[in-house]
Amino acid sequence: MTKILPTTYETVVYLDGDDYDEWEAIMYPDRSPGFLPFPTGHDDALAHLMQWEYGEAGGDVYTLPPWGSDERTHTVDGYVMAWHPGLGHVSLTRVITAS
Repeated sequence: MTKILPTTYETVVYLDGDDYDEWEAIMYPDRSPGFLPFPTGHDDALAHLMQWEYGEAGGDVYTLPPWGSDERTHTVDGYVMAWHPGLGHVSLTRVITAS
């Protein structure tokens, strides 16, 4: 029998406004006014968000993924970077699976 382990999601950081614009310039280094190309800066954009990861609990905790179906996601090593270019926000979420 397969045991399903409970998963929670903890927000590490959420950026919007000018902070999102700074992140977006890292994620889309080839952008120009009115044109948003395919994102090529995943690693650098994730590293930018990881500066807020202190390894401590303290962010908002959810039992369901806190990103929506319209958001783009990139998952690496237990973290999900989710962003919505049209709404201008990005978040980094830690995925915690009970052992």
